[in-house]
Amino acid sequence: MLLDISLGYDFKVIAYFAIMFQCAELALFFSLQKARSPETRPTWLLSFASFFAGATIMQSVRAYVGLATGLTPGTVDLLNRVNYLVIAFMAVFIASFARQFLKRGFKAGNVIWSIMLASGFFVLVINVVNFLTSTVPSDYLLAITGITLIGIDFLIPMMLVIDLLRHGEAHHRRHFLTIFAGITLAVIGIVVHSQPLEPRVQALFPSDHEAFVAWNLVLIMCSLGMVMTGFFLLPPTEEFFWTEKLVALYLLDRERFAVLYKKGFSRPQSAAPGMTTPATGADNPDLEGVLAGSIKGITDLLREIIDQGEKDIQYIDQGALKLTMQHHGTITFLLVSKEYHPILKLKLYNLMQTFLIFYGDYIRSWVNSPERFAPVDHLVDQTFSNRAGTRKTKRKDA
Repeated sequence: MLLDISLGYDFKVIAYFAIMFQCAELALFFSLQKARSPETRPTWLLSFASFFAGATIMQSVRAYVGLATGLTPGTVDLLNRVNYLVIAFMAVFIASFARQFLKRGFKAGNVIWSIMLASGFFVLVINVVNFLTSTVPSDYLLAITGITLIGIDFLIPMMLVIDLLRHGEAHHRRHFLTIFAGITLAVIGIVVHSQPLEPRVQALFPSDHEAFVAWNLVLIMCSLGMVMTGFFLLPPTEEFFWTEKLVALYLLDRERFAVLYKKGFSRPQSAAPGMTTPATGADNPDLEGVLAGSIKGITDLLREIIDQGEKDIQYIDQGALKLTMQHHGTITFLLVSKEYHPILKLKLYNLMQTFLIFYGDYIRSWVNSPERFAPVDHLVDQTFSNRAGTRKTKRKDA
């Protein structure tokens, strides 16, 4: 026996309204995230928006079937076909917006994306034909639409969540696990509560069907609440891919106008989904010369800054290269990146503080022995730990 919950009309109205509101709010949230920074935030955000927008429509239709009285079997069948169409449209939009993620995240990304998009269009055509003519066998339609719901509509967002989990900071992982669990439970609840499966569910729980439906609605509401909480607690999306924008790290002696230490960041094996990955020295031989020229310009600029008494400048925009700096005495920690994100300043500051704790007393004695800076590589790798690889450290005077 299931724990009894009253499934009165008022409870159903509140439950359906809450579910529709949660889905609509999540769809709006992701749409606004993309709209606020269309050039810097990945297009796959709209895959999440499409998923929850489709869920909003589906649950609105399900609410009408669940709350309205006197519906004929023909009307219920028509509304089911509307939901099938929504699932097919979701597949097309979700796959389209996830193109860059699938292409960059997998070796056969183009093939995977093409198959998913083609499958979405195929199911869409089948559902349009059935909506207009009602000639497609119901069991076949239910099967291919269900496969589409799980294999595209659900799978792509979950792949995105897993990839965000892989790129995110350790203290953000619990949020992604919450999102993962929330989406999974919500989809299970929505599928079980779908109108085509209701007779099968009722056959499984003939005496406890009302209580089962009530608990399932509670499950959907709580699951969507988990998703909302997880996403709202996360920082802006672009902060998860700051490592993809790193170019090089320098330790400068402003007194001698010399580069004491240098570490270049190479392209990772798998680029971040939907984000542009810059070529670095390991991929572009000409970039080394560009960096050398930039550093010469930086030391000249530092000389001018010192002469003007502005020793604590922390950011310089050189167009294609963004320079983030932290200073301690005559030593400057300089991070070169393709784009600036606030988290870079924090990471560089943490690196400087850790470096000074362990090696601050030895800087002067290491100036003429660059090999002694080798232990610093470990600190850099820890601070910028999401990078797949780095080039060898080298020292040169400006």
